[in-house]
Amino acid sequence: MSTKEAAKVLVKLLEQVPKEKLTSLSLKEVQLNRYRPVAEEFTESDILQQIQALKSISSNQYRDYYYPGDKLIRPQGNPDYYERLLAEISGEGKENLFTGLRTVVLGK
Repeated sequence: MSTKEAAKVLVKLLEQVPKEKLTSLSLKEVQLNRYRPVAEEFTESDILQQIQALKSISSNQYRDYYYPGDKLIRPQGNPDYYERLLAEISGEGKENLFTGLRTVVLGK
């Protein structure tokens, strides 16, 4: 497989990656901008390593291997912490000043 063919395979795999929630920090867009114009500085082995890494990320290999479990996902001290954090990242349920102060003071 030549460098150009490997880069085409990599670009096709990158286009299949779903859109990320944080659009300003998108791995997909950065990698597409990097590999669409095939530069001479990339060797075939570098591109094949990128393809292998992208396949392992897209198959959720490491998420399944290093699954954190319910004790870390929902800690007993503050069980809604991660749910609030994900809601804040996705833009749902913004806290106003008073609910934010209540969260800081009471920890709920």
